[in-house]
Amino acid sequence: MYYTELDPQTRQKIFVEKDTVRKEKQKAIVVAKEEIRHGFDS
Repeated sequence: MYYTELDPQTRQKIFVEKDTVRKEKQKAIVVAKEEIRHGFDS
């Protein structure tokens, strides 16, 4: 999916961030959201 930039199920083009700094920012956002979500489970 990340190399082809295509969703494997729909075959539609998806956005894949290529810039390393921007990738890290996106990762930080996703990880923070997961930590918040898991915090409510306990």
